[in-house]
Amino acid sequence: CDDKSDELNCTCRKDQFKCSNGKCIPISYRCDGANHCDDKSDELSCTCKNDEFKCFNGKCIPISSRCDRYNDCGDNSDDLNCTCSNDEIKCSNGKCFSGFCY
Repeated sequence: CDDKSDELNCTCRKDQFKCSNGKCIPISYRCDGANHCDDKSDELSCTCKNDEFKCFNGKCIPISSRCDRYNDCGDNSDDLNCTCSNDEIKCSNGKCFSGFCY
């Protein structure tokens, strides 16, 4: 079917992951940081490696990407509660800013 309705609620093969919406995806897509299920169920309850940071949204990023002022997580959780430099202030949202908090 054009709307892929014939692919929903099928039994997935052993080398596939069954999404919450019934879609089957390759098991290698599970916990890879990309939303392949369209409902993000392939990225839920993932365990990050020791050298990774687990974002609030469940995504795992390299620990070196934490506190780099780039939204690596997609939800800004990788830049919260970081140590601010001497010329910065910490805003109530936990972010560092050189200026005024809004």
